[in-house]
Amino acid sequence: MTDTYTEVDPTETVGYLTPRQYDRLERAIGTSRWLVPWLYAAGHIATEQAGRSSRAEAPLPIPATWVAAHTIDDLLNRLQPWDDLRDAAADLQGQWLCRCLWQEVESAARNWPTEEKPHQVVYVRCRQCGRLALEWQPPAFAGDDIRVVCTMCGHLETPEMVAWDARLVIDEHTAHAVA
Repeated sequence: MTDTYTEVDPTETVGYLTPRQYDRLERAIGTSRWLVPWLYAAGHIATEQAGRSSRAEAPLPIPATWVAAHTIDDLLNRLQPWDDLRDAAADLQGQWLCRCLWQEVESAARNWPTEEKPHQVVYVRCRQCGRLALEWQPPAFAGDDIRVVCTMCGHLETPEMVAWDARLVIDEHTAHAVA
């Protein structure tokens, strides 16, 4: 299948797809190039949705990431008969496959993130300004250090000191709960 990365007029449709939907399709195809190999390599990864099922289900014998990767691969292969994405978007079955593809890619990218995101450190105060404003920042590249920075004063904490402070908070909470 030939990828078409040409500028789309925002006022005209691309087959059965709006320009916004067509952009989602192009992004999904670009994302699938690195996401599918990652999903196959990831294997068993627990998601936040694990354990939320209301019915009892037998676990899948293969990892869910592999199922997602296979589904995306299958959708990409089913789009092969069309020479161009625009041709697929102009066909009823093709536009349905396009919609399924971008939904599956977006869902997989959301369920199994490939990188850690910065997040707030809860319950631990900045040693400089005393505020609950610490942010944990993952390494920016291989070999880089984890950073814990106060978003208010910019003070840089060491992860070890934050872990120490967190341990003190837990111990304090446990001592008060027992008493």
